[in-house]
This record gives sequence, structure tokens and C-alpha cells, in this order.
Amino acid sequence: MDAGEFFILIIVAILAYWFGANSVAPGISQGSGFLTDTATGINFPNSKTFAVNKGSMSLAGIGTRKKAFINIYSLGFYVSNPLQKQLTKAAASSSKTTTCETILESNQPKAVELTFAMGIGPEKIAEAIAQLANVKEEIKNEFHTMLLDGMGEGNMKKGESITFEWKGKDTILASARGKPIGEMKDKALAEGVLQLYLNKEKGVSPSLLQNMGCIRE
Repeated sequence: MDAGEFFILIIVAILAYWFGANSVAPGISQGSGFLTDTATGINFPNSKTFAVNKGSMSLAGIGTRKKAFINIYSLGFYVSNPLQKQLTKAAASSSKTTTCETILESNQPKAVELTFAMGIGPEKIAEAIAQLANVKEEIKNEFHTMLLDGMGEGNMKKGESITFEWKGKDTILASARGKPIGEMKDKALAEGVLQLYLNKEKGVSPSLLQNMGCIRE
């Protein structure tokens, strides 16, 4: 190895260390007490309180929802502390069960926060979220109406959020702009919305799934 090759290896090592120390995953940077989706600049705190849990919940991962190369929103997925401990334990073991599979099987509280990177109309949001398979048509219509009424007539603006929370496996709560907009108890509906974010093949944000360890390299 000559001096030139040795110099290049040193530069590569320095760059690898620098980017490894300043990023937890591609497209994600770590701040003091929060993670940032670098595609949008939107931050998510490492812990946050939600209606479905008495104490704070832990951030399990973040990602971006893209459509035709446009960043629609960033999302942060939160789990109860007991569930987070279970995920940490599983990650340290030789378990073949992915993070998403563990969360989907758990009765523990969980939540996802969608923070918009652009303005978008409530009708488009409600329609996109309410297109669920294996859910009775009347339930989908009720959920769609609940979301639409809760968001109101004005567009969701850049920086505003919609949150879905799960209580057990059959109850889902929704809020918009920090205010509760409704709660529905239907197992197929609750599971269907959860699958929108955690399904390994069809999840709306591959970057979220990657960050959470639901997609193996």
C-alpha cells in the first residue's frame, strides 16, 4: 500500500466516523431529546404523552410519507415504555421477530403522529386513510366522516399534525391539531389503520419501517 492509498483510507475512515456519529440512520439526524426527519426538517421528541397511556411513550422510529417524490408528511411512531423494553430485549437477542411484528401482536398502547410538510385538504387526507381492506363499508364510512368532521373545512397546514392512538387491539382514537376528534371500537378498523404504517410490504413509509428495524437488510 503506497502513501496515496493509505491517505485515501484515512479520509474514508474519518468520513464514516463523522456521518455515523451524527446520524442514526439515512435521512434521520439526532438532536438533544429528539429525532429529525432530514427530508422535511420535522422533529419528533424522544418521549411524549398520549391519551391512551398514563405516562409518557417512547419514540420507536420516524420516517417520511412520499408520493411521486413529494414529501407529504413525516411520521413518528410511539410505544408504551413496557413495549419499548420488550423491543429492546428482542433486538438484543437472536429473535427473528421484527419490531413491527412485535408491535402488531401487542395489546400495549401505541400511537403515530403525522406532521405535514405541506398544506393538504382534509377530504384528501380522510379518503387516503379510510381506504382500508377487510373493514366493513359502514365502519369505513363512519371513520371517514369522523375524520372529516374533526379536521373541519380548512386545509391541514404545514407543521400541523394528525395523531392516531391504539388502546388494545380494537380501539382507535384520533386527534387533529392537538384536539381529540373521535374514538371508534372496531378490531378490523384498528388493525387496518395500524397496518398502514407497520405492514412490511404495504406500509406507506418504507423509511419508517427501515428506521424501526421492520425491514431487514
